[in-house]
Amino acid sequence: MEDQIKEAAQLGISVAQLGLEEEKAIKSCQYQVLFGSPEVTGGEMLGGKAAKGRKAFRESFARLGELRAIVKPGTPVLALTASADLLSRNIVSKQLHFQNPNNIIVSPNRPNIRLAVRRLTTDSLDCFDWLVNSQVA
Repeated sequence: MEDQIKEAAQLGISVAQLGLEEEKAIKSCQYQVLFGSPEVTGGEMLGGKAAKGRKAFRESFARLGELRAIVKPGTPVLALTASADLLSRNIVSKQLHFQNPNNIIVSPNRPNIRLAVRRLTTDSLDCFDWLVNSQVA
């Protein structure tokens, strides 16, 4: 999230991260974009403490709908995940009270990412030359 915050700030977008900024500044609408995670939005901003652990994450995640209830009607919300399957995406939509959400699904497969398995017959790392050379070409 830190990279996205830095990039947005470089683009001239006033941005803050829930849990790091003063609640008063956030509530006064000083920011164009707020970043947050279920642990923080479901905890600190709703009167509790930031959640830790898998169970706490799920409990905080389930409270995200409460956050939607306290923001100005019509406030755009963007939910991002790197690994949600169809069932999980439907749960997110339900928890955030999305109606007709626009889902953008992009494959994580990238040409610069590859998996290879090779048996090492020596202690030399020369066997990895093919990997370095293929990235240069």
